[in-house]
Amino acid sequence: MELLKPGWDRQMQLINKIANSSCSFLAKACDNQFEIISSTNCISVNTREGALLNSSEYALNEVLSKNSLPISSYITSRDDKYQSFLTVAIITNDDMAWGAIVLLKEDRILFDYEAEKDVLLFAQIIADQINLHQVNNSLNSDKEYLIKDQVISYFFNKMLVVPWCLEYKTGNFTYIGNQGKKILGYDSKNWKTIHDWSKCIHPEDRERITNLFQSNSKKGKDHFFEYRLVKKNGDIIWIRHLVKAINTNDNNSYELTGLFIDITSIKENEQHLTALNNQLKYILNATNTFLSIVDNNDHIIFHSHEDIKKINVKCYQHFANRQTRCTECPLRNMEKTKSIFYDEINHKTYQVTAFPFEVAKDIWHMAEVRIDITDRIERENEIVSLKKMLEFNMEAGNIGYFEYNFKENTIKSNNVFNTITGYNFNGEPIQFEWLLSRFHPDDVHTVIDYFAKAQKGSRLNFECRILHADNKYIWISYSGQIVSYNRAEGKPLSIAGIIKEITSSKQLLQDLVFERNKSLKASEAKSAFLANMSHEIRTPMNAIIGFTELLGKHVTEPPYNDFLNSIKNSGKVLLSLINDLLDFEKIEAGKMLINKEWINFTQLVAEIKNTFSVLANEKQIALLIKPGENFPQKIYIDYLKINQILLNLVNNALKFTHEGSITIKYGFSFYDNDQEGVLSFTVSDTGIGIPENKRTHIFEPFMQGEKSTEKNYQGTGLGLSIVQKIVHTMGGNIALTSERDKGSTFSILIPDIQCSQDFAEEDSIDINDNYNISFNNELILIADSIQLNREVLYAMCRSINFTCLSVSSGTEVLEHLASSDVKLVIMDMDIDEKEPFHTIKKIRNNEKTKDIPVIAISTSQTYTQVKKAYQNDFSGFLSKPIVEAKLVRELEKYFTPLNMNLKESIHNNPINFSGMMPDKHNVVKNIFINRLIPVWSELSEILSSENLNIFTKELNELLNDNEWPDLSIYTQKLETAIKSYDFEAIQNLIASFNTFIQKVNPEHLP
Repeated sequence: MELLKPGWDRQMQLINKIANSSCSFLAKACDNQFEIISSTNCISVNTREGALLNSSEYALNEVLSKNSLPISSYITSRDDKYQSFLTVAIITNDDMAWGAIVLLKEDRILFDYEAEKDVLLFAQIIADQINLHQVNNSLNSDKEYLIKDQVISYFFNKMLVVPWCLEYKTGNFTYIGNQGKKILGYDSKNWKTIHDWSKCIHPEDRERITNLFQSNSKKGKDHFFEYRLVKKNGDIIWIRHLVKAINTNDNNSYELTGLFIDITSIKENEQHLTALNNQLKYILNATNTFLSIVDNNDHIIFHSHEDIKKINVKCYQHFANRQTRCTECPLRNMEKTKSIFYDEINHKTYQVTAFPFEVAKDIWHMAEVRIDITDRIERENEIVSLKKMLEFNMEAGNIGYFEYNFKENTIKSNNVFNTITGYNFNGEPIQFEWLLSRFHPDDVHTVIDYFAKAQKGSRLNFECRILHADNKYIWISYSGQIVSYNRAEGKPLSIAGIIKEITSSKQLLQDLVFERNKSLKASEAKSAFLANMSHEIRTPMNAIIGFTELLGKHVTEPPYNDFLNSIKNSGKVLLSLINDLLDFEKIEAGKMLINKEWINFTQLVAEIKNTFSVLANEKQIALLIKPGENFPQKIYIDYLKINQILLNLVNNALKFTHEGSITIKYGFSFYDNDQEGVLSFTVSDTGIGIPENKRTHIFEPFMQGEKSTEKNYQGTGLGLSIVQKIVHTMGGNIALTSERDKGSTFSILIPDIQCSQDFAEEDSIDINDNYNISFNNELILIADSIQLNREVLYAMCRSINFTCLSVSSGTEVLEHLASSDVKLVIMDMDIDEKEPFHTIKKIRNNEKTKDIPVIAISTSQTYTQVKKAYQNDFSGFLSKPIVEAKLVRELEKYFTPLNMNLKESIHNNPINFSGMMPDKHNVVKNIFINRLIPVWSELSEILSSENLNIFTKELNELLNDNEWPDLSIYTQKLETAIKSYDFEAIQNLIASFNTFIQKVNPEHLP
């Protein structure tokens, strides 16, 4: 035993230091007596009195005699100097126990787990030393103190420890414990030398461990290390290897002894603990949270952020930078319960949650969780600020807030709500049925319907009347939603929203509706007046122009033919003035139609010159025509609109020119394909000019150059305004240049005009010449309530070789259709005064007459009138006054002229789709009828973004499969106008789409 004493003394000193104890000693106990084998300086080895004076003998012997308790730690009940101690049993049997006893100081704190673990390790080392020396018979041979082999084996197996001994000089193992095979997978047969052992070390650890072992062993130093060992079956275990150098009798040589300790489970637990610690650190760092433990003396004994300098610092000094204890600290309270308080440190706010816990009787530590809530406080302050701002804005905007709790039957509201409704509920229970009773009886069902929709997730947005506290109904607008819902029961918990009183707005709206209705009635009266005036004026004009054309066929010698032409042209000027009034109304309503056809523009200009030649000669003004080079023979454009533009511009120039000349200049700029280009023409005069300050207003309705001109020059004041609108509708531009007393020039550009150099007769009818057109005596029925109109039509039809019947009522029409072989009917749209369109319906509902073409005639040529004609199953439309050329064109659709040089009936020929393959015509026609025309009809009434998107989508889908250049250009223009929000251009393009419908299927023109 004396041989071991120096080593034990060193170990006792080391234990004392590691465990931070006041003293430690190694004792042997037998029959409730014990002997101190080794001790620190505080206890005498030769006497046990030092230990007995400072500890409870009973407690000490009791612990040492308990074989089943390898380790225990507790505090004695006596008020001794050493009040807490730790005992570790080393080796025990029925007769005796060896033990390492560690006594602590006065602070009554139990040993922590780490101290217990370290003391246990030293106890194992001491046990191995005792065991090895017993095996080598190095100990006292006194049989009384020999430890039984089975006890040693049991202890080592229990602790997963394998002792070993090695002769350092030879490197041969002299002893490996019997547990080696079970614990390590190897025994003394497998490991004869240190080299055999090193080969079993994990390759990643081998070099480091062998170098460490050789270096420390060579110096004779005690040491330990940890590494991975590969067992014979391939399993990998963790080993803690303890090495102690023992000098032999020969001072130049020594042997190594130690332990292989299987610490695999410890390592696995450490790895698991490390992972948990890392997770905890991540969570704490991510949430900006600090965890610390404070002892009963206010020292920080643990800190989660590894700030070593803060350990053992007073918590109130570290966290709050104070010199005195915090008054909020739960450790200061009599009742130790969890508490939450807040600290303001360096402009940051921390929420502190303190958890006191008792480590021993009346000894309390405290865990503190500190969360940096600075950002949260700032957000909360922002929310409070926003709430105040919202409340201010709601009050400033007179917006009431309302929240109803169905569970508690309570209402939350702001002051504005109380002011609007006159109610102040003050948190009193209010039944929902009572709230419903406040709504106007006519609005209750609407409110209930909205509430039912809200339960399915919809927002509540409605206007209704509620009963004010003053017993009068007021209008409110409400917007809200269900804010909480009991899914299990399928019932709402609360509903919230805002209300605004709109009583005055509703009254204003009613007044506006009343005024609007008055305006609509006035507008309808104006339209009715204009339509009536149109009818009254066009009826005699129909006779004047019609009979003049008929006379022109027979009166061919001058000067009588010139007289007739003057009458005819003057009638056209008068008709132009009438058209100005009617067109202005159509333009304002966005209902102007563009009807393109192939025309001879040069001939049209010549006709304009002839129209005004008499007036120009009277004023001694030269009327000059200057055509451009290579002007195409024909262009595809609206003849009536171009004619109206030129009539207005030339008429305007003649009014304000007293001497000099008026010049019409025109030209055509071709695109690359030579089939399309830009039409340009100008009307210049040498008149009085327009002042600069009046030029921007010259295109406004009812405006003339200056006030004095209104007295000196007659006119409606609509001409230039109408010209500009027509030009824009056709996609063109008009510009004005003028100089006072020198004249004015109006320049017009219209792009994307189709053209052709070939001008075959079948493509167009010369509107100025008298044709010897003759049909085949087909029977036509003419129906008009005005005799003069019947006579004109009768004469015109007879002149082109039709057999005619003339009637004045719808009843007569039906009678003749029943009794005669009528091939076509020309009928006034207003033939049925009492029951509009009665006759046409009868015709279409009769199996015998349903396919007979019926052409509508009317004194009105408005969009609405044309649309109405086609909606009521008329086959075609002619406006009064009827000119022979237009009549012939319409009749050509159903009959073939005897002169085959003229074009055949459109009824028998394929539809002319410019630029499209013939085999695609029927496909396109079906798309127009079934998909495009219905959407276009709605757009013609009301422009909506949804229908515009559908319309352009349908157009693009059609163009993806069908090549049609004209329609492609149209679609591009429409999309450009939509993107630039050019509503005027959109309206004009929608109105002009009827030209495509006329090409594809005129019968379906709405």
